Amino acid sequence: MLVAEENSEIIATGFLDGPEMGGIYVHPERQKQGIGTALVEKLLEMAHAKRLKRIWLDSTPIARPLYSKMGFKIVCPATQIVNGVPLNYYKMEFQL
Repeated sequence: MLVAEENSEIIATGFLDGPEMGGIYVHPERQKQGIGTALVEKLLEMAHAKRLKRIWLDSTPIARPLYSKMGFKIVCPATQIVNGVPLNYYKMEFQL
């Protein structure tokens, strides 16, 4: 688990659990500043150090362009029903 803080406040989080990457969150006021990219790059470094062959994650439609730009490929679109509302997302992977 990685946590980025500024002035004792959490501004970003992310985790790597085996080949699963997730929990990528950047505070809305701190988005579009490269923090998410830096966080994902650090998690990819950790995956490489663990000699993993691939990483996978579930991406929101809003985050998909960031992951695509970083080299993640869409495996398939997916939908989950949450409280009767469809939640669309993408299953993505990165080959190390």
